[in-house]
Amino acid sequence: GHDRLRGRVCLTIAAGSRGTHAHVGFCPAFAATPTVDVSTDYDGVEAVVTAAEVLPWGVRVECRLSEPADEPLEIPVDLVVRTAP
Repeated sequence: GHDRLRGRVCLTIAAGSRGTHAHVGFCPAFAATPTVDVSTDYDGVEAVVTAAEVLPWGVRVECRLSEPADEPLEIPVDLVVRTAP
């Protein structure tokens, strides 16, 4: 009795930058604001990923590095989106 969505978005961080973000839209939109869990198994640098803003029609995913990137990076972020039963 609940909706669930799993996916992956790749965030590109430019050399010299410490962070980036992406927007993931839900179509159709959820009936209510879902719960979003984000994670990454990227181990090249210290990266913190968050679901910065969650709405029924989408989520803003952010990635922050502890230090500026020495070279361009592509960080894979896994998302699990679900509604309460």
